[in-house]
Amino acid sequence: MRSLEKLFSFLIVVVTTLTAIVILLLPSMGHAEDTERYISAQHIDIGQNTSIAAGTEVEFLGVIDLTQSVAASGRFATFTNGGKIFNADAYLF
Repeated sequence: MRSLEKLFSFLIVVVTTLTAIVILLLPSMGHAEDTERYISAQHIDIGQNTSIAAGTEVEFLGVIDLTQSVAASGRFATFTNGGKIFNADAYLF
């Protein structure tokens, strides 16, 4: 009887742990469709010496949701271009 209680306790821990992992991964799965190639809709100035011309294809690494006071579209994109990683408001693509 004691071993059955130990097994039951172990199974509760395992199920709880797996449930927590799935719940933590769900938000990132929602943005999985955003990681692909996009084309910039307009000229993007990223820094003093860096810009991306309109029509340039970039590869999105991910998109996060923000308040519109931080990014006009409410989404911030991380992407690569020319082997470098950049961040910009997602409405530019």
